[in-house]
Amino acid sequence: MIAQDLTNHTIADEVRSRIIGKMGLKSTFYPSTPAMPAPYTRGYIITHGPSPLGPPGTYDRTLQSPSVAGASGAMISTLDDLHSFALALGRGDLVSQKSHKEQTTFVPTGNQQFTGYGLGMMQFGDLVGHGGDINGYSSNTSYSPSTGAVIVVLVNKDPNANASGQVGILLTKQLAKIVYPQMNFTGM
Repeated sequence: MIAQDLTNHTIADEVRSRIIGKMGLKSTFYPSTPAMPAPYTRGYIITHGPSPLGPPGTYDRTLQSPSVAGASGAMISTLDDLHSFALALGRGDLVSQKSHKEQTTFVPTGNQQFTGYGLGMMQFGDLVGHGGDINGYSSNTSYSPSTGAVIVVLVNKDPNANASGQVGILLTKQLAKIVYPQMNFTGM
């Protein structure tokens, strides 16, 4: 709402011009309808008790309105585009140096999933980035300032199916520990 008030444009228009267009992302969208650009992966949620969807079971949530997420993540993307975005976000390519410094001034969270939170960025030990979730999908994009490594995880499963946290973040941590054992994973 702040961005919309300051620019007199919708958040969708601002994201399209300031990030998607600026970076030339060809497979990233801020949709306004449930239609999905092909090809796409189906997204599922699992219920263990009665829910508004029906009895316990697995439900396909692929074609849902992204408006439920609004500015907190009504977006569709690919591994390649998310790789580019993780680099740009982690290096501060999308904002001024002053803003990036504020972005990466991490406040301890006391949360096991991520050790610190800045302005729109999470800290996972040596990794910085952000997760994204909507019913049926979970993701995480991370960048390591110390190594230049990028890890992007996309999962077509209920984001909170694991009681210990968001699936995309949990998988990022496990993958990073295996592929980059030299990184600091305190609090992970």
